[in-house]
Amino acid sequence: YDQLGHPFYNFSSLNLKWETDDSAVATYVGSPDHRQGRVVNHHSSFVEQPKKAQLTLSSAEYNSRTLQAESVAAQLAFPTALKSILTLRLCGRPYVEPESITVFNHPDNKMPINIVHGSGFFTVKDDVTGDIRPSKLTYNAKSEARQIDVLPQAGGHMSAVVADQCLVVEPLRTRIRILDGNTIELTVTDMVMVGKHIVAAVRVLDTNSEPFELEQYQHMNLRPLLIGPFISAMPAGTSANPKTVLPLPTGMQPHSLLYVVEGVQEGDAQLLFNATLRSNRVITSEAAKIQVYSPLRIDPRVIRVVPTAQYQVRVTGGPRPQLGVTFRMDDSNVASCDASGVITAHTVGETVLTGHAQSSMDGSAMLTEDTVRVIVVQLTGIKIFAPSTRVLSSTETSVYAKGMAGETPVVFGTANPPITFHWEGSDDNIFQLHSVYRQAAATLTADTPFPARQ
Repeated sequence: YDQLGHPFYNFSSLNLKWETDDSAVATYVGSPDHRQGRVVNHHSSFVEQPKKAQLTLSSAEYNSRTLQAESVAAQLAFPTALKSILTLRLCGRPYVEPESITVFNHPDNKMPINIVHGSGFFTVKDDVTGDIRPSKLTYNAKSEARQIDVLPQAGGHMSAVVADQCLVVEPLRTRIRILDGNTIELTVTDMVMVGKHIVAAVRVLDTNSEPFELEQYQHMNLRPLLIGPFISAMPAGTSANPKTVLPLPTGMQPHSLLYVVEGVQEGDAQLLFNATLRSNRVITSEAAKIQVYSPLRIDPRVIRVVPTAQYQVRVTGGPRPQLGVTFRMDDSNVASCDASGVITAHTVGETVLTGHAQSSMDGSAMLTEDTVRVIVVQLTGIKIFAPSTRVLSSTETSVYAKGMAGETPVVFGTANPPITFHWEGSDDNIFQLHSVYRQAAATLTADTPFPARQ
């Protein structure tokens, strides 16, 4: 331009110089006459905000070759140095995510499509040619979110087409599928102990047998159905049920909604889920059978025996069917236990007996255990125990031998070699002693030395 602001239409006599302020960000590539060119962006993608670069065009001298060609004096003085600066906003190549999206067909199920990078100036439209649009697309050009909202209107397929108004790039497309749910897939372990928890994984699959995203499940009215009072089920991670640090079921797939299943009482339960579609049609999963078993329990809780004596523990609870209960004694020098639960005392002391119950159904192993105390004591003496020392005439009462520390006949009755007892009364005219086996006409032999009670 001249001093009056009039543009020059021919400025080939000027020697033009193009440069950028940061060649690591952008460089200028010009034509041979330096009158036009292009800026090369060396940062095609940016994590946060686009970068900026300054392009400077300056001229401080005439082009000597042009002057010579026009027979103009080469020493012609240049009046004033010329300079112009243009600030460029360098953008990453735009793209959309996701490039394909499946949306559950519900009028409130709004799903986003995000536009990443680019100039920030976009036009959004669909490729529907007919009158029926599977979904409505909403894009707020003034918002910084760069988000397209997809709102289902009817089942079907379409594409969202995004064009960058400032960059020379191909239009971007996201394929949109508006589908109904078709099946519910349930994965859960088939056993749980009373008072314990397992995790159930639920997926809703579309008509193409692909799972919906988890955030869409809220529009499906997905709910558990419990057959029997034996279990309860609640979504994992809720305030009412924060128990989420649990082993996940074997075979769990991505996009699974998790439920925490608790064993309430012993029995055989069934768990299934259903969901409601836009057409009010209800789809239901296959029923999963879950066995609720009581914890393994070993009785009595404290076992007292004398050295060489034996005791058979009683085992209840555990899953069905059991592969067996295995026993482990912490200190085998004090006592030992065989596979059937018979304890043999060895020496005075105290130890702990642990029982493990394991079962396998469909290849999944479950485990429950229990522990009891085993105390081996030395019998230091005996005393006679009777419910009462006053007895009416012509009536009977039972008496039996106990240890000085209150040890019952069970504690010492199976000692080996056996402990034998001899009973006698001071006056047969006042009372008589009879064996408890008399009415059964049974006679004890040396192999059955347990007549500790009369």
